[in-house]
Amino acid sequence: MKFWDREKEREWLKRYLKSEPNAILFVYGPKSSGKSTLLQKVAQEVDGKMNFYWYDLRGKVVSSYKDVLGVFFKEKGWKEKVLESIGKILKFNIYAFELDGEELTKVLRKEYDAFEIMENQLSKDVEKGSKPVIVFDELQKLKDVYMNGNGDGQKPQRPLVKELFNFFVRLTKVLHL
Repeated sequence: MKFWDREKEREWLKRYLKSEPNAILFVYGPKSSGKSTLLQKVAQEVDGKMNFYWYDLRGKVVSSYKDVLGVFFKEKGWKEKVLESIGKILKFNIYAFELDGEELTKVLRKEYDAFEIMENQLSKDVEKGSKPVIVFDELQKLKDVYMNGNGDGQKPQRPLVKELFNFFVRLTKVLHL
């Protein structure tokens, strides 16, 4: 498929990715307007070492916080198992928050703070000279997901999307990750 008429946006996004992180960037537009394709093309073209944590929620069931944790976190060795098929589609390096089996179980049971684990991994990326970039494709799928209250008969209290935005603000404005 030929990529048409997005040179201006591509160049702007590449400059943005190379800049010091101090804001959250939202790429939005009408359905099927090429947002994901644009971001994938830019990810292929950026210079320098960037770790893309790419979460395409389009094909995922995310009706609970536990479902979302299963999308964010993968067991160590996941990449080797699926990279053959993903690598043919995405022509850039893709990362996940990797944990060993016991750690993953503790995250899914909410015994470990998922945001703390993510922050630690992103900080390690920066220490190693890589720039982490988190992409959520179809973020609106998380609008009805709550961090507590699911299934206990009480009204949920903490919308995941708000907690994610607070987390992103911390990453960008406070930690400059």
